[in-house]
Amino acid sequence: MVERLPLKQVVGGSNPPSTVMEYNEEKHEYSENGIIIPGVTTVMKDVGIIDYSIFATPGRGTRIHKIMENSIKNILDWNNITDEEIELIHRFKEITECFRFKDAEIKLHNTIYNYAGTADFMGGDCVGELKTGKPEKWHELQLSAYVYAAKLEKGVLIYLNEKNPIKVYSKSDLKNAFRHFLCALDVYTFKRSK
Repeated sequence: MVERLPLKQVVGGSNPPSTVMEYNEEKHEYSENGIIIPGVTTVMKDVGIIDYSIFATPGRGTRIHKIMENSIKNILDWNNITDEEIELIHRFKEITECFRFKDAEIKLHNTIYNYAGTADFMGGDCVGELKTGKPEKWHELQLSAYVYAAKLEKGVLIYLNEKNPIKVYSKSDLKNAFRHFLCALDVYTFKRSK
């Protein structure tokens, strides 16, 4: 399915009124006027920062993400939620209450560096990324790319399964991670140059 995104959902650039970013969910691919825009996770997978195998079989993590997205959007179907998932919803709401997330699965496009991505949550001056596994080094790179694309002041990594479930970063805290992401983007682009 190809989703045409209204301009209000395309954050992080000064797009002319005729420009509409499209997202193809099957291919996990962003494009604008028929030109592919590199996605944040695609870039990091391509250059070897993220191990492809962790995305090979979507399962519990994908389901938990969808449940938390629907809880933010207030469209949760409580009839299909397990007791464990109800506990995770309460934990998520408790952890994230102070961030006031208002939206979920926000498509972002940084028109300066020309990359796109989908942030899990946004609200106020903050981007939030939900992780159902253990902390990984690449999480900060991903978060930094979203914070800089959204032009917000902070980002938070939310680890539902960890004892210390949140890591909050200011934009300046993420500066080095963003530089690393831009290096990965340069390598990705170089590999495709003629």
